[in-house]
Amino acid sequence: MEERIARVEGTLEQMDTRLNHVETEISELRSDLKTNFRWLVGLTVATWALIITMWVTIIMAIG
Repeated sequence: MEERIARVEGTLEQMDTRLNHVETEISELRSDLKTNFRWLVGLTVATWALIITMWVTIIMAIG
């Protein structure tokens, strides 16, 4: 009986270790996604600013 309990406890420890590893990996992925999202937003804002500046310049040159 004690042997079975020890085996179950060992299995649970392995599962705990694996789950901790999965949690760490998910946390790293979330961090990467946040960084990529910030870059995407920054580039989008810069692109829109460039387009608006271009149109203002064209309108001022015409008018």
